[in-house]
Amino acid sequence: MYHKSFTPKQSTGDPKVEVAKTPATGDKVMVPADKITVDGQTLDKVMVSNSTGVKQGQLDMKVEASKIKDAWYMSNLDFNIG
Repeated sequence: MYHKSFTPKQSTGDPKVEVAKTPATGDKVMVPADKITVDGQTLDKVMVSNSTGVKQGQLDMKVEASKIKDAWYMSNLDFNIG
């Protein structure tokens, strides 16, 4: 399942998501949106391109991932606009 706000406009509907290796502290890690790519575009740029009124550089976004039973899952989003 995907959400259009998190997907580049030219995506086929089955986007490829890659996350840069980020050091974890215990079973949690915060990954900046510019370290996550969706179909080859960084997540922060995708979010800005799908927004109305938000410009590049205004969005500070991080994704929290948590380790649950030896697998990593997205567990929270941190947004700051300004």
